[in-house]
Amino acid sequence: MMRTPGNYFRATFGLDLRSLAAMRVGLAGVVLTDLAIRASDFHAMYSSAGLAPVEFVRDLQRIPVWSLHLLSGSDAWQIFLFGLATLFAVAMLVGYQTRMAAVASWVLLTSVQMRMPLVLNAGDTLLRVALFWSMFLPLGGVWSMDAFRRDKASFRRDKPSGSLGSSPLRWDVNP
Repeated sequence: MMRTPGNYFRATFGLDLRSLAAMRVGLAGVVLTDLAIRASDFHAMYSSAGLAPVEFVRDLQRIPVWSLHLLSGSDAWQIFLFGLATLFAVAMLVGYQTRMAAVASWVLLTSVQMRMPLVLNAGDTLLRVALFWSMFLPLGGVWSMDAFRRDKASFRRDKPSGSLGSSPLRWDVNP
C-alpha cells in the first residue's frame, strides 16, 4: 500500500473514535459527579442566603467574569441552572446532540465555577479545559445516539478520525 501524505497524517494525528466515545462518557460522568457534590452544599455555597451571596462574589472579583449563576442568587434560578447542567451532561453521556451538549456543559460548568471561585482547585481547571477541547472533537462519532441516528453501520466504526482538536490539518471528520 502506497503511503500518501494524507494517509500519513491521518495515521499520525488521527484519533480512534472509540477512545473519544470513552472520553465522552468519562467526561460526562465527572461532570455529573461534580454537580452532585456541588448540590450537596447547595444552600451554603450557591444560595444568596448562604456563605457567599452574589453581591459578595461580585465584589471579590478584580476582573469581571461572566457567570449565569451570578445573575441571581435565588434558589429557583440556581436549581434551574443545576438542572439544565444535569440535562446537558446526560445528553453528552448518551451522545445525543453531542457537540451542543459539550458546549452547553462547558458554559454551565464555567458558570458554576465562577459563582464560587473560592472553592476551586486544579481539578476544576482541568475539567473545564478538557470540556473546552472536547467541543472540537468528534465525541459522538461512535457509541452514541448521534451515530446510531446518522448511520447504524457507523455506530461501531473503528477507523481513526481527525478533527480540529487533533491536528492542525483539516480533513473530513467522518472518513
